[in-house]
Amino acid sequence: MLFQKYLPLQNLEQWKEEPESFIEQEDDNYLVLEYDMDAEMTLSLLSYQLIDKLIEKFYSTTFPFIQNTLLQSYFTGNLKLRSELEEDALLSIVCMLGKIQKDNKTPKDQQLDVCFVLEMIKNSKWDNILFQRRYIHIVIQWVKLLPKSKFVHYYNLVLESLQRTNDVVLIYEHCSCIHKMLQEIDYWLKMSPNATGGLTGGLNQRFLVGANMFGSHALRRQARSDPIDFSND
Repeated sequence: MLFQKYLPLQNLEQWKEEPESFIEQEDDNYLVLEYDMDAEMTLSLLSYQLIDKLIEKFYSTTFPFIQNTLLQSYFTGNLKLRSELEEDALLSIVCMLGKIQKDNKTPKDQQLDVCFVLEMIKNSKWDNILFQRRYIHIVIQWVKLLPKSKFVHYYNLVLESLQRTNDVVLIYEHCSCIHKMLQEIDYWLKMSPNATGGLTGGLNQRFLVGANMFGSHALRRQARSDPIDFSND
């Protein structure tokens, strides 16, 4: 019942007609303390907080269930969902797990296989902007846990997707994702100078374009004041 009440994307009409208001309300830092929210949105946000805390506090029980039962049933087609919004809500739990496993410093071999989830979305659901958005949110939450061997692949994919979209909401969220990924890359380059050649070679000119887009000097200043941990790889 709680899962059915949790739909992280409520107002599709607002996405189309008032994208700036949608971005404000759907931002990850948006607080429940906004009194002008409608009842459904308030219930959804409260449900989100409760699910997030349940997973965090009872991780040893909830994670095996999510990985081996809930997501496994979804990937095999045995989990019947009534709408795309419910499907999006299920995939948003992958975002929660990224944050929790990062905070818990979960060993790599005990983490969710987020690459499988990302490839599934890219290969079978990319025509739907709802799931493009979910893909971006997953990358943001998992940016410090993505395998370094695949990081450039995801960076290039997000950048190429940004170049192809005209949707205001998706442009905003793609840029937020690229910013997070550039912060991570910038940290690697400063802390691992011997690895610079291979990393920038894989990025070709895309890293330089992205760095210029967001301002490389500002990025370095922010990275010094808000250091980023190495991804667990």
